[in-house]
Amino acid sequence: MAVDDQMNGSAPTNAEALRAEIAATRAHLGETVEALAMKTDVKARTKDAVNQTVAEAKDRGHEALGRAREAVARRQRALAGKVGESAKKPAAIWTGVGIGVAGGVGVAAIVWLRARNRPTPRSRAMSAWEQARARVRR
Repeated sequence: MAVDDQMNGSAPTNAEALRAEIAATRAHLGETVEALAMKTDVKARTKDAVNQTVAEAKDRGHEALGRAREAVARRQRALAGKVGESAKKPAAIWTGVGIGVAGGVGVAAIVWLRARNRPTPRSRAMSAWEQARARVRR
């Protein structure tokens, strides 16, 4: 017999059926009270929600990190292939040699120009001597 039958005024006639119905009602009532208690425990619900959100964020972060690592690895492999191909070409080698030679010539020109415009030790000494002599004449 169900609880609906009892509400209509008919009670079970068998004692065993009555006990079974009481036990079922108690179990149902216990579940209902437990559900209501869970809804009123805001602190526990908030903690559960935060823990679930943190776990989901960690999962998404790990997935994104894995995708990023895969993308970087693919890009590195692609670039390594391109660098390997271009290093084998003679034009790339001669371009590097030309840039190196041009840089060396530029440095040598700067050193030569600075040395050319600098006075020699003898001319510096003569200049000092002439300055001293001019001071004495005054």
